[in-house]
Amino acid sequence: MKRILAILMCILMVVVIPVVALAETTVDGGQIATQVVAWVLCSILAALGALATWAVKKYAIPWIQNIAAPWLEQHNLLEAAKTAVEYAEAALGRYNGEDKLKMALAYLQRNGWNIESENVLAAVQAKWQELNLAQITAGVKEALNDTQSTEQATT
Repeated sequence: MKRILAILMCILMVVVIPVVALAETTVDGGQIATQVVAWVLCSILAALGALATWAVKKYAIPWIQNIAAPWLEQHNLLEAAKTAVEYAEAALGRYNGEDKLKMALAYLQRNGWNIESENVLAAVQAKWQELNLAQITAGVKEALNDTQSTEQATT
């Protein structure tokens, strides 16, 4: 019903109002044609604006809320965890696993991350493992064999 009313209003603007304006005044035809063209263009632009608004509301906003924002948050968390782990490693060095974990978590907490969240702890552990593998690959650290305890894996 609203669409039909909107279409009727557009027809009224394009057809009826110029005829009434022509009948009541002594304005020349060029001015009336200019007004009709302006009304038509404004109607087209309004319709395009409404279509664009609908498309943004229907497709862009849900995509941002459901896909883009969580991805950005996860990406920022991983970058922050990497920075925290590298900071703790550089500050304390090897064989201080528990102290490095506390330092990394304190760094993240100072930067606004909820360190009690499972996502934050998982990100720190993942980046710690990544750093560990990078050190093994570079030859700075030796790989652990099965007989060594898992406590040494955090050092």
